[in-house]
Amino acid sequence: MSYGCRIWDEQGNLILDTNDYTARIIYIDTKPGDSQGSTYLAAANGTRPLLLVVPAEIHAQRTCLNVNITSNGWLSWEPVWSGYYDWVNNQWSFVPVRIRSKTTTIIVCVCDEKV
Repeated sequence: MSYGCRIWDEQGNLILDTNDYTARIIYIDTKPGDSQGSTYLAAANGTRPLLLVVPAEIHAQRTCLNVNITSNGWLSWEPVWSGYYDWVNNQWSFVPVRIRSKTTTIIVCVCDEKV
């Protein structure tokens, strides 16, 4: 059996165990930079979801989609826009001009407590 970091004190008591939780990948997908949507991930409902968002293209300096996951398993994504603010109806409003986000890989893991 493999272990993470375990530390015992002078009396032999385990005082630190980083192997309490393990991560399991439940979702991987690549989305275009201009896409928007959501999906329900039943395996993430009521768990500790970990969301990893990375550029799908190799080149650095890429802007990823804006991605979110709720504690009840709803994963959503939307493009990132560049634009400017304009004074409209006595308030500042964002005026989108172009999409900045590029193709994005979305990975969702859940942390399961070891038995």
